[in-house]
Amino acid sequence: MDSARLGDPGQACGQERHIDEDHLPMMTFDMKRPSWHRPRRMLAAAMLGLTALVVGCASTTPAQITTFNRQDSGADAWAGRRFIVQPLPGQAESLEYADYSLRVREALRRQGLVPVSDLHAAELVVRFEYRADGGNVTGRTSSSSVSLGLGGGYRTGWGVGLGVPIGGTSENIQYRHRLQVQIDRVRAASGGPAPGGPIPGERVYESTLVTRSESAAVAPQMPAMIDALFDDFPGVNGKTVTVNLPAE
Repeated sequence: MDSARLGDPGQACGQERHIDEDHLPMMTFDMKRPSWHRPRRMLAAAMLGLTALVVGCASTTPAQITTFNRQDSGADAWAGRRFIVQPLPGQAESLEYADYSLRVREALRRQGLVPVSDLHAAELVVRFEYRADGGNVTGRTSSSSVSLGLGGGYRTGWGVGLGVPIGGTSENIQYRHRLQVQIDRVRAASGGPAPGGPIPGERVYESTLVTRSESAAVAPQMPAMIDALFDDFPGVNGKTVTVNLPAE
């Protein structure tokens, strides 16, 4: 091909074309990630920190423990006392009660009391009950809202989104969970069908723990409730203390 044909229009044939390389514009490319990745990383880190903060704040549930104690004050007065855990009417056939009974037995053993399986060998009789009330409405949450979103992304173009949450108003319900423990002295019977047999005597200890939950089920909280109630056994007579239970 004739080199003259490659020249610029208006340039004489055979005239040499000179290009000044020193004045050519320089083109550079930044191969780093686009700048929008940094705000995304910062936002992700902020959301992670906020999530950890919320989880940390919700990791415990407050509970109130009220104790009445007629026994000599201090754990030393209870150390070595022999006790037996017995069911209240309607509890004997419950597998759930059987599990909690073992936990109560172990909690008292850790406090220095001695568990026995024979009522005749016991000095103390321990009974307990647990329940959840029907629940109270603590507030209402409305989800009837309309949202409109407009946005774009790298290589994805633009998009418009419309969201209409459906569900109306929901109620926030909290249930009150209650655990009460009673300890009676055992005394000998003076008469009746079983003369000389041990029967419950004077009540020497009573403690009640109350907490709240969004669930009506007591089982998930019971291990922590039992441990908390006996943690400061026998406690101070007539005093109410607030403790924190692990979240469900």
